[in-house]
Amino acid sequence: MIKIKELSRARSIAEQCIGCNKCMKNCSMLKRHCESPKELFEEIALTGEVDRKLIYSCTGCDYCNHVCPVSLDIKEFCYEIKRQCVTDNAVPNKSGQLTVINFHKASVHPLFTYLDKKVKKGDVDTVFLPGCSLASANPKMVKEVVNKMNAIEPVGLFIDCCGNPIYSVGDQDRFDDNKNRIMALLETYGVKKVVTACGNCYKTFSAFYDIEVVDLWQYMDAHSDVFVPQVQRPIGNYSFILHDPCAHRKNDKTHDSVRNIMNKMGIDVNEFQSGKGHTPCCGAGGMMESIMPDQAMQAQQQRVEDAEHHRIISYCQSCVDGFRKFENEGLHLLDLIFGTPEPATKKSKPMQRWMNRLLLSNIIK
Repeated sequence: MIKIKELSRARSIAEQCIGCNKCMKNCSMLKRHCESPKELFEEIALTGEVDRKLIYSCTGCDYCNHVCPVSLDIKEFCYEIKRQCVTDNAVPNKSGQLTVINFHKASVHPLFTYLDKKVKKGDVDTVFLPGCSLASANPKMVKEVVNKMNAIEPVGLFIDCCGNPIYSVGDQDRFDDNKNRIMALLETYGVKKVVTACGNCYKTFSAFYDIEVVDLWQYMDAHSDVFVPQVQRPIGNYSFILHDPCAHRKNDKTHDSVRNIMNKMGIDVNEFQSGKGHTPCCGAGGMMESIMPDQAMQAQQQRVEDAEHHRIISYCQSCVDGFRKFENEGLHLLDLIFGTPEPATKKSKPMQRWMNRLLLSNIIK
């Protein structure tokens, strides 16, 4: 348990919650820790304490706020307490916290970051940020995207970490330092627009960075004549089901763009019962795989079970990596656009993923 220093947000939720329990349907945190969010927050407001494991079970997926009839935001309460836990050295999984810190340090190290020389020369003012997971999973696919984008307009590759991992665990100081570093870098070279493939990058840049942010999937849909294969590729004897990443929960245009792209490719896709704005987090959000690995695994397994006999497609590499732990081989949408789902591949090992990021700057030349 942790003694809460500032109770105003908890009291506000307890007072305003109407007890409809809509937020519990696809929230693994609330299902695990309470029967009613109103009763939970009434108890928190009364005792002034909360279970730290409850707080770090929050993936920050925005489901609670999205479905709440009175727009309450339990996620922001959890972020507030996560920041207190970091300040008080009270994160419940210290080794998991260290894993996130070390991941961030490596992700922003000069060995694993890259800014296209065209940007540094002042030749382009738009960059493509693939995100940490996609850059480390498939560098050749990143190159394909960059090449296609350059057929439309001059674009430079930008490999860096948006800071979402450390923000998710409550490390506000490191996040602010990272944000200021990136903004200074982009301003120095006159970058005006960032196109992101990662939903968390899009969400983080949109919320905290003072720069234009464009979602890759809407960009690809608008330029489908360049991106969508004109000749349909063989995709095997699979029945596909589409998982929408929770980071894109409130992006209706992105939901539509992804489905437009798949439709233009001639791919029949099934829908989960809970999709688009009601999608559950795959378990990777909030750095759960590091802080609460058992709960992350349960969330991933549940989504795979919900897929039944269908093969899962997503447009988030972290989601795909999570599903690849199970028999249902997850596919990234870019796998279908630039390649083939056969043969299926497991999630690559950590050393290989870091090597992929290291080599990406050379592949892109």
